[in-house]
Amino acid sequence: PASIFTCASKVMTSALLVRHNIPTPRTLFTGTRGIAEKFLASQGKVVTKPVYGYDGNDIYLLDSPGQLGDPPYYLQEYVPNNRDYRIFVIGGESVGAIMRVSDTLAHNIHQGGQGSPCEIDTEMGRLAGAAARAVGVDYGGVDLLPCGSDGYVVLEVNGTPNWHCMSAPIPRLLAEYLLAKERLLRS
Repeated sequence: PASIFTCASKVMTSALLVRHNIPTPRTLFTGTRGIAEKFLASQGKVVTKPVYGYDGNDIYLLDSPGQLGDPPYYLQEYVPNNRDYRIFVIGGESVGAIMRVSDTLAHNIHQGGQGSPCEIDTEMGRLAGAAARAVGVDYGGVDLLPCGSDGYVVLEVNGTPNWHCMSAPIPRLLAEYLLAKERLLRS
């Protein structure tokens, strides 16, 4: 439960990713408009997200201080992209992935994104496993953005992801993992 709560907070997740040296967009969380304006000016464009958000709701690209709205501000460096990846992790191991594509900033399925199963390359698997361990989840969905030759950055970790568009048998794999854990507890 504590790990699911951690994942629900983008601020807590971002702090843990940074603490564990996991690549993630530069991020600012503040209640001070002037600090938010300086961050925006230094980045040129930023993505604003709710601290506790879901399904890709209320995610916007900002390029001027007049767009900031009311505090608190959770702002991330804008990483240009045309897709993202959700990697499903069980017990620290990447077990399935989807690529999500849309015409909007949030490639989330609930925001009109189209998902399709995809292969997990070595770097995706390594980053997803590290991110899940950093926030302490046994099962999670790790969202990655490609960033050219630099590989990927972790956007967030979802503690209760659904498995839309998956070809991997996530429910079966999750059940097998939980049964194995139960057996260990009984022995």
